[in-house]
Amino acid sequence: MALDAGDAGSALGWSAASVERLPHFAPREDYARPLLTHHRVLSALGRADAATPLLAAVEWLDLAIGEVPGAYRASFLHVHPTHRRVRELLATLV
Repeated sequence: MALDAGDAGSALGWSAASVERLPHFAPREDYARPLLTHHRVLSALGRADAATPLLAAVEWLDLAIGEVPGAYRASFLHVHPTHRRVRELLATLV
């Protein structure tokens, strides 16, 4: 919300704090969301390190997919909105 309101400084502070908390207080349903949000903020600021949180989300997806039952893997990667967006953005980096 801060980024959408034009307050990039606050957005950066909040998104960085969310990523720092991930190892201890990960969101139950959407682990990659804080990483995607931080990527969005860093990208909006034109930061050279904007890909770092996106790549961390991809790394997590690569690990997590092994825990998803086979029948649900396609949905996990392609239907879940955060996971789908992470994969779409990854394609733009290559």
